[in-house]
Amino acid sequence: MSLFCMWRVSIALLAVATIFPGNVGGESIEAWKSPHLRRPVALALRNQRLFSANHAGGSLSIVDLDRRDVIVERVIGKRLEDVAVVPHSDWILAVDSVADELILMHEDTPDLTERLVVRGSPVSVRVASDGAFCSIATLWARRIHLVDLLSNDESASTGKDLRHRATIDLPFAPRLQWISRDGTKLVVADSFGGRLAVIDTAAGCIVSLRVFDGHNIRGMAADAQDRELLVTHQILNEAVPTTHDRVFWGTLMGNVVRSIPLDDLLGPAQSADANAPRGVDLSRWSLHPLGRPGAATGDPSAIATTYDGKAVAALSGVGEVAIRSAPLQPFLQRKVGQGPAAVVIDDTATFAYVANHFDDSISVLDLAKGDVTATISLGPQSELSDAERGEIMFHDARFALDGWYSCHSCHTDGHSNGLLNDNLSDDVFGASKRVLSLLGVGETSPWAWSGEQDSLHNQTQKSITITMRDHAAMHATPGNIAALVAYMQTLSPPPGILTARGEVDPQQRDHGQRVFSATGCVDCHQPPTFTSPHVYDVGLEDSAGRRKFNPPSLRGVSQRERLFHDNRAATLEDVLGKFGHGGADALSSEDQQALLFYLRSI
Repeated sequence: MSLFCMWRVSIALLAVATIFPGNVGGESIEAWKSPHLRRPVALALRNQRLFSANHAGGSLSIVDLDRRDVIVERVIGKRLEDVAVVPHSDWILAVDSVADELILMHEDTPDLTERLVVRGSPVSVRVASDGAFCSIATLWARRIHLVDLLSNDESASTGKDLRHRATIDLPFAPRLQWISRDGTKLVVADSFGGRLAVIDTAAGCIVSLRVFDGHNIRGMAADAQDRELLVTHQILNEAVPTTHDRVFWGTLMGNVVRSIPLDDLLGPAQSADANAPRGVDLSRWSLHPLGRPGAATGDPSAIATTYDGKAVAALSGVGEVAIRSAPLQPFLQRKVGQGPAAVVIDDTATFAYVANHFDDSISVLDLAKGDVTATISLGPQSELSDAERGEIMFHDARFALDGWYSCHSCHTDGHSNGLLNDNLSDDVFGASKRVLSLLGVGETSPWAWSGEQDSLHNQTQKSITITMRDHAAMHATPGNIAALVAYMQTLSPPPGILTARGEVDPQQRDHGQRVFSATGCVDCHQPPTFTSPHVYDVGLEDSAGRRKFNPPSLRGVSQRERLFHDNRAATLEDVLGKFGHGGADALSSEDQQALLFYLRSI
């Protein structure tokens, strides 16, 4: 018997709180109908049971699809991000980004639960088709963890054990994953930019990195024959200004499904630098645009496919799904709930189930009819706070002209897609600048690269009316602006990558902090926010000739892909060495390494 099994048997396992009591395998209950927020974010399907992982409150809702109602809602964590079923078993896996846990739970016996600590904000979990192992992506630690699921032959009641097998460091913050049918290859997508890593699961290492023009990858699924990988994402044209015409015609922001041949993706990279941090361009792919002028489809998210070639993609920003009846056919749009975030399709390709994040509901889509035939409520919602209303608006692409993009499109999950955008935030076109992260933005006045906005309310109103081209300012009302600001003020800065990984050496960090102060970095980047309210000329100039900028906060600076206002620096090493920012190029190698360590810890 394995150690995990002995541990479980000896202490009778961890008890899971079920705040809405009822019998999972028996009668429907009413207590789950008490008002509170759930915010479903991921779905898994086994037989006629649908499992919904909920952000708010860390609960798991189990839905009986025959009766089309909730059987039970269990609180199993703090903030669930994903859920998966273990094949050929009665076990469920979930990840909790706040508790930093992988959770293994028996479907009918919640007392049979095991937890494995996975540091760095786990955001997705995928299970191999034979149920032998799973992979977990940790956002801020920038890692993939491979965990073996071990059978216990001595006691069927204890099911599976969790055993950590390997940790793979990534050059980007991951989110979505796809495991090949034979379990030998794992594809991991960048949460913010357009990169894919291919991992050899047996060797536990990256074998290639691929890049494409895109960002905000929120859906990834293979077709039934494993010939191509379908990826939903957005494309921001960095050189196009945010004028009315450019937004209207979709030349500024595109919303697409990208088809990538798996032979090309999983085959040898076409460069000797396949493992370089920036990756190698994909050589073959095709694009399927979503939406059109007048009826755009901001923020495409989850996608699911069927054995006969159908595909359903959630259009999170506009409350719709896009349905394709067969390969190479156009996508047709259908209304669902608000903020569709997850899609699963049953084994017979009869129904698709769509989790509506902001409605706390599941839309039932009849694939033959192409229509929503039912809506399953996960329970009534409590009254929304200003911040909760603001979160909905932040993700609503209908705040922009024709629904081409939302605040989330560029500020993914409140962070940044890392790209340049030519808008009037600095009151001039022709000088594209990097999209700033909004994590921690409530504490870092003034705002905009120019530092000319001393009110977050004014900056938000300007962004909606000018950058998003809100038609007739119908959304930029005082109440909406106040709600958006309230939401942004809840966004915490990300941890430094070394902190997320639990790899901070106090001596090295203290050494770096002394260098940070001695070289004068602290003058512009003042703790605890690591910025200041002033503008500075540090020898950088934008395309309009401006030389004075407000320093962005350095909190979580290691979680950014490129640096400076125009992304001219590819890495922190470039900032210090190649550009000698703040005179750092004059530092000794030892001091420079200590400074880099410090920056990666804050």
